[in-house]
Amino acid sequence: MYIYDSQFRGSHGRLIGPSSRCRLIFSVILFLVCFAFSLVSRADCIADITGEIFCGAGKCMTDQSGAAFCSRHDRGDIILTMRGEVLCGRGQCGTDMAGRIFCSFEIGGAVMRDRSGNVRCTGQCIPGSVSDCATVKASSSVK
Repeated sequence: MYIYDSQFRGSHGRLIGPSSRCRLIFSVILFLVCFAFSLVSRADCIADITGEIFCGAGKCMTDQSGAAFCSRHDRGDIILTMRGEVLCGRGQCGTDMAGRIFCSFEIGGAVMRDRSGNVRCTGQCIPGSVSDCATVKASSSVK
């Protein structure tokens, strides 16, 4: 038997006991924690061909010559062109059927290619740009 204070009625009018309530509370807390982690910055670091470390607010990668680049935007993307150059964006970037690179104008915005091969973006699609990339050396803990 349930004690009256430790039970309540669910959406279908049935009594819900303490263990069901604990599962519900645990599920809500788990959802909120996962949601909070999805909002966390996606900063990244990478080493160039000489071993120097570079960090940025978004994803990082090296170009065909081994130079390091990072997106200067929080949750920004970086993509390698067919010529081995890097282009960056405020949000995710994608390549259309013609090989052109487009990125979401929205910070952290999503990108997907549709069935016709066109890039679709959150907000607006803009061409990937070198000006959205940064080359910032990481600071050292050694003084």
